[in-house]
Amino acid sequence: MSQPLQTLPRNERGRDLLVGDLHGSITLLEAELGRIGFDASCDRVIAVGDLVDRGPDSADVGYLLLQPWFYSVLGNHDVSFSARVIVPSDQARWEMAHFHRWATSLDEDHVDHLRRLIARLPWALEVETEVGLVGVVHAEVPMGFGSWREFTEALSDPSSTELRWQALTNRELHWFANPVEGAYSDPSEGDVPLSESAHLDGVAHVVHGHSPAFDRRIYRLDNRYWIDCAGWEVASRPDTAEQAEHPPRLAIVDARDPGVAL
Repeated sequence: MSQPLQTLPRNERGRDLLVGDLHGSITLLEAELGRIGFDASCDRVIAVGDLVDRGPDSADVGYLLLQPWFYSVLGNHDVSFSARVIVPSDQARWEMAHFHRWATSLDEDHVDHLRRLIARLPWALEVETEVGLVGVVHAEVPMGFGSWREFTEALSDPSSTELRWQALTNRELHWFANPVEGAYSDPSEGDVPLSESAHLDGVAHVVHGHSPAFDRRIYRLDNRYWIDCAGWEVASRPDTAEQAEHPPRLAIVDARDPGVAL
């Protein structure tokens, strides 16, 4: 059983690299890390969750989770696969189950090993950087929290089942980070538009995945960022010509400046 919040000390020797949803795209991650000059002796990789399902390499996620340079928070796919099912209804539990069909070809020991490794991941992670504390949670910090610490303290409450589910699945704030033109209006909190009141105190940035940006853009709302650029979706296509024309890319950002993809 993992702790609700994992805290990483400042990396004095290398970079802290945040990566969007992997969804079993381990080969793609290795290629991307090579492209940006990743150094396993001093750099760290911090994933925003959803390590398994959809992509071709879900069975190899255990390799990543055993590397001393790799960290991740739980995503909704990870929670479902690891049998730490906290979803509020059997219907939601059933809807997630079909994503795990890749595991049916694995022997029972392999599946149990993966589940144990994934079950140790935290719900949220924070890392000290030279620009301040940077938080990571899979989907988003729900509306109603004014500070990172207020959120993480509530998340640590063993009875916080609904909050943990929101942290894994919410997309309310994401829509206002980069809305489809004309489809959404910016709601207000009192007299202040949400886009101007979404700031979380006590943290330099908070970084999320979960909401794929098929236009490969990083979404931002004040000091909150969404970095799932759906590289897993292209990587999982059988059409190699399509991959050649539109090479799959994972969003990898420096924790100090998550608005810029490396």
